[in-house]
Amino acid sequence: MNRHRSKDNLGRRIATSHLSCRPSPRMARSRDASANLDQIHQIRKLMQLLQHRDPTGACVVELHYFARFTIQEIAGLTDLTPRQVRHLCERSLNWLKSRSGARPNPADDSDCNG
Repeated sequence: MNRHRSKDNLGRRIATSHLSCRPSPRMARSRDASANLDQIHQIRKLMQLLQHRDPTGACVVELHYFARFTIQEIAGLTDLTPRQVRHLCERSLNWLKSRSGARPNPADDSDCNG
């Protein structure tokens, strides 16, 4: 094993080692594979920061966006009302977007409605 791997390579390996699925060979051959891995790594780091800042908001985002639970389902699993879940989702999503450099998109306002 090469001991002189770059930090960039190490970060990509760490980011992908925690995923439940591996990139497909087709994706790995893609020119955008490096950009995709960078985005995954950035999202992971932002989620860790959100977890430290607002654990409940991070939980709501994980359940809604990564586990694909609805607002109603999350409310049923937690001691929160659907309105509270929606608020946490929107607030956390706005925080993540502001840290990622993503431009706000008015069409995204419905992200936390279902």
